[in-house]
Formats: sequence, C-alpha cells, structure tokens
Amino acid sequence: MRLLGVIVVGSLVSITGCRLVCRDGYGLANDDKCYPLATLDTADAGSSTADEDADTDTDTDTDTDTDTDADTDSDTDTDTDTDTPTPGDLIDYCHVQWPCDDSVALSTDPTFGVYIWVYEEGITEGAGAGDFILVEAGIGADGTDPSESSSDWDWRLATYSGDKDGLAAGDLANDEYVGDLPVPFTAGSYDVAGRVTRDGGSTYMYCDLGGESCGGSGSSDGYDPSTAGSLTVTDD
Repeated sequence: MRLLGVIVVGSLVSITGCRLVCRDGYGLANDDKCYPLATLDTADAGSSTADEDADTDTDTDTDTDTDTDADTDSDTDTDTDTDTPTPGDLIDYCHVQWPCDDSVALSTDPTFGVYIWVYEEGITEGAGAGDFILVEAGIGADGTDPSESSSDWDWRLATYSGDKDGLAAGDLANDEYVGDLPVPFTAGSYDVAGRVTRDGGSTYMYCDLGGESCGGSGSSDGYDPSTAGSLTVTDD
C-alpha cells in the first residue's frame, strides 16, 4: 500500500496525491485558498468573477405617430341659382305694343318712343322688373329682317317702365319697356321692332307687333317684317 504524505502549512493541509483540503475551522474558497469559515462568504464573494451582465437594453421602440389622415372637406356646394339663364336661353314671349303705324316730321321730332312688352314665366310675373332681361328698341329699313340684316338697323337700350296684365286681370305678367329712338335724317318708311336677350346679348328674341292695340301675335309666331311696327318720316 502506498502512503500519502501530509504537509500542514498555516491553515492549509496538503495531502500529497489528493485534492487540497483546509484544516479545521477553515474552508476552501473558489480561488483554492483557505479562509476562516466565519469569513468564507466574503472571501468567496471577493474571489468570484464579476457577473458581467451583458444584457444591453436595446429597446429601439420609436413609436412615431405617422397618422397622415388629412381631413379634407371636399363637399362642394353645387347649388346654383336656377333663375340664372344659360347661354342661348330665350324669353317666352315679346311684342311691340306701340307704335303700330306712326308718322313723324324731320323738323319737329328728334326722337320717338317704342313700347315693348316682355313675358318670361316665373320672372316677369308680379311687380317689378324681371332679372337678367335686357331689352332694345330698333329702327331699320322697310321690309328687312333685323336678325339677318343687323347693319340696316339702329338699336337703343330700352328701360323698364312698369307691369302690364297678361291673360288674367291683375296678374301683372308682362314687363313693359320703353326705348327712345332717333328719327332718321331721311324721309321715308321704316320698320320698328324690339329685341330681348337673357344671356347678355349672345342670343336675341325679336319682337314684332302684338297685343290688342296693334293686333298680331308678337314673337309667338316668329318675326315677320310684314307685321313689324311702321314709322313714316316726312319732310314737314
């Protein structure tokens, strides 16, 4: 049998051929050294390797509110005034109320008046002038159509003068306009007419004689030079 050598050095007991052990009252720490048992925990802690907490909090939560909801009110008000005429919108009716057949002298009468009645459903009815109505009185060469030979006609703006009854007493359905025209410088026979626009002059309704005073159907049967008002200019 082989004998083991035992060596005692301080607190260390060395047993040859075996693991080192400490003498009584001492304990072996992690660094293979003996310490009093009362202080072993402290020594043991001091010799322990540092607990390297490599847990790096890399919380990269960047909560960015990317709410790009742009509250755009696209509610477009398409409510338009239905009384506003559209291009090409003609009135319902017009006629020349006077003169039917008149005569003036060059030397005494520089101007003469033309009376024109206008009707537009829902516009001229009742008191006051209807909206978007422009009326002109004209004088031109005898037997000519003003819609076809405008260069032969002289037109002047007529102004609203009052309301006139239509088919029923008191309905004030028609608006009356009066235009003052210059008497031509040359004696002779001339035609007198009216014209009405609701779109600023792009289109016109032409008016010849109508009503009880002169007879005729006005614009309801179209314009005819044979039923236009007539003016005779004399030298006297």
